[in-house]
Amino acid sequence: MTYLSRILCIGLLATSYGACKSGGGDEEGESSESASSSGSGEAGSGSGSGESGSEGSSSSTTSGDGDGDGDGDGDGDGAAECQVDADCFLQNDCCGCVGHPEGFEVPACDNDCLIPWCDSYGVENAVCIAGKCTIEKLDCDERRVQCDTPPPPCEGGTKPSIEGGCWTGQCVLEEVCNVVSRCAACSEREVCVQESLNAPGGPWYRCVPIPADCEGAPNCECAADDYCTGMFDVCSDSDDGITCGCSAC
Repeated sequence: MTYLSRILCIGLLATSYGACKSGGGDEEGESSESASSSGSGEAGSGSGSGESGSEGSSSSTTSGDGDGDGDGDGDGDGAAECQVDADCFLQNDCCGCVGHPEGFEVPACDNDCLIPWCDSYGVENAVCIAGKCTIEKLDCDERRVQCDTPPPPCEGGTKPSIEGGCWTGQCVLEEVCNVVSRCAACSEREVCVQESLNAPGGPWYRCVPIPADCEGAPNCECAADDYCTGMFDVCSDSDDGITCGCSAC
């Protein structure tokens, strides 16, 4: 083979090899893009699943509300979920102590605990108040004490409970008390009602369910008829909720 022939053969081989490499690279590129697209699709599915899980978690931590209207059903209409106590049931597990309307599906609880929450608090029943299901709170209202026994010392965030007109000697969490020391103890499903009276020991604060008529935005217009009654019959809106004053005091 002459020198010129060798040069031509080498050139042809190089051209052919380059074309093969180029074709292989395209195939690899298409394969990589397809895998990337497939991986992206899987990631998207995972992300969607993650968002769904996050929403489910949020729903459970807000007692199944999910829509912000405070009625616990997630439908956004603020409709009454109960008429009588029998329309409600008590969630008592290691994830919460909450009153729900009949038919509400409580999220599965994977937490472990020695004693379910309601049992540890001493809460026994769910009740219907202002069209909403809630727990029957423990009596911590010092105005009902009729004995001379001093209350037990309780740490912040807890209050001494009362039974039969006297102190039980136990301190319970404010969130399960019918009277609290501050509005911050109220949950997102509750409105803080301040009973204002120019008397020793006052004012008093209560955390009560947001009435169905309020559709998640409590004010005097929709809550006064439920909570500003008896001697505390004058309602005024406040930053923390509503204030019920005494017109005859």
